Amino acid sequence: MSFPELNGRGMELGCAQLEKDNPRLDSRGIVYISSIPKHMNVTILRKLLQPMANVGRIYMQPECKGANTKKRTVLGKRAVLNYTEAWVEFSKKREARLLAKHLNAQPISTSRKSVFCDILWNMKYLPRYTWLQLSERLSYEKAVGPQKRRAEIAQARKVAAHFQANLDRSLSQKRRRKENHGMALATVK
Repeated sequence: MSFPELNGRGMELGCAQLEKDNPRLDSRGIVYISSIPKHMNVTILRKLLQPMANVGRIYMQPECKGANTKKRTVLGKRAVLNYTEAWVEFSKKREARLLAKHLNAQPISTSRKSVFCDILWNMKYLPRYTWLQLSERLSYEKAVGPQKRRAEIAQARKVAAHFQANLDRSLSQKRRRKENHGMALATVK
């Protein structure tokens, strides 16, 4: 049975506070992988990186083609998700820094039978970056996303309305010119 950790005043510490106070979590390093090849998932990424360093948490950003991502195929099987980028947490900053330095711009796999044979790693070590900052950033983007979409839709509607108003104005001007030209011809005859 585990008891919640208490601060000096006897109050429970939140998860964020625990991460800030724990010195072991300060020694963790985060590596950013800027492009994830097709067919790679968390399990495969962990399997590729685990022999070189002690891997902690992994987050992969799914590719968003629309508002909702397809989780199942027509036959009911699980659909393969494509990912755009990833963040990997290692137990030691030194391991993360060295791994990013040695694997960056190196082939993922040298085996010709592998799906990843001709694809290179794109890694960058993120100094002074914690997993807490990453999770806060992702939650902020999740909260702000719908608001940004509403603003973009409103802007697109405004542009479309402006274009339609200009189109209507130009058509009415053309009609007036034709009428005036027709009247001018009638008076000349």
